[in-house]
Formats: sequence, C-alpha cells, structure tokens
Amino acid sequence: GERAADPRSLLPWMRHLLECFGPARLMWGSDWPVLELAGRYGPWWALCQELTAPLAPAERAAIFGGNARDFYRLDTLE
Repeated sequence: GERAADPRSLLPWMRHLLECFGPARLMWGSDWPVLELAGRYGPWWALCQELTAPLAPAERAAIFGGNARDFYRLDTLE
C-alpha cells in the first residue's frame, strides 16, 4: 500500500532550501501528474504544509503562490 512520507525525513532538505534560498525565492510545486507515480497530490500538499508550519504566514504565502505570482507577473494578466 501507499505510505505517506514522514515529515521528519524531509525536514533537513527543507531547512537546506530555506538556508540557501530563503522563503522569498522558493516556489512550491506538486510535479503533477508525475507525482502520481509515487503518491497523491493531497498527502504531498499536507506534508509540505506541515514542513513549512514554523514559518511566518507571509513566508508560507510566498512559497505557496506569492512568489510564483510575482515571478510570472500573474497580477498583470487580465
């Protein structure tokens, strides 16, 4: 059966990314539909939410959409 990843096993990687790039330069992605080969979208989303829970709300908002919106200039689309 499908097993959910233990967030503690991914925490060192999350810390490394935050130390190298900071929350202002990270974008969350699901890699869907390739993700379906190893798991499901919902559990991956929940796991990433748990890993980033210690961050400030503004930092989490940036990682989970704000940085992509700004980088791709999605606010300028009509």
